[in-house]
Amino acid sequence: MILQKTSIVRGDKGEIFDNRLTVLGDYSTPVYLDLKRINKGEEENQEGHYLEGIMAGEHWVYRNPFIPGRLYDDEIAIASCLQKMKAYIAGGPSFYSLAEASQDQYLSFMMEKAICTGEVVKTVRQPWAEG
Repeated sequence: MILQKTSIVRGDKGEIFDNRLTVLGDYSTPVYLDLKRINKGEEENQEGHYLEGIMAGEHWVYRNPFIPGRLYDDEIAIASCLQKMKAYIAGGPSFYSLAEASQDQYLSFMMEKAICTGEVVKTVRQPWAEG
């Protein structure tokens, strides 16, 4: 048996299903784009081994700010958080508030409950949630 892992993220402007991005060009025209991970150092590329970024069609949707660091995706995420923490400490904007973190933790608990019980679990916006 082969298990295939799929991921779906839906928003008010479109959705991402695995590596496929779907958005509306106008009220009746869906636009389908493949998300392509651009790694250097593969297939005889001699530029080094790192993630350059992610493209949707011909447009960059993400560029790695830590090139040419040879970092895993989670290490890039940690480095980004540390960079934003430094800016916040220097008087910059907050990037992940206690309220957001608390709501995320609540949702995590509810997902675990759904997995463990097999039941449908409904969530509600908690008093600490922003906006």
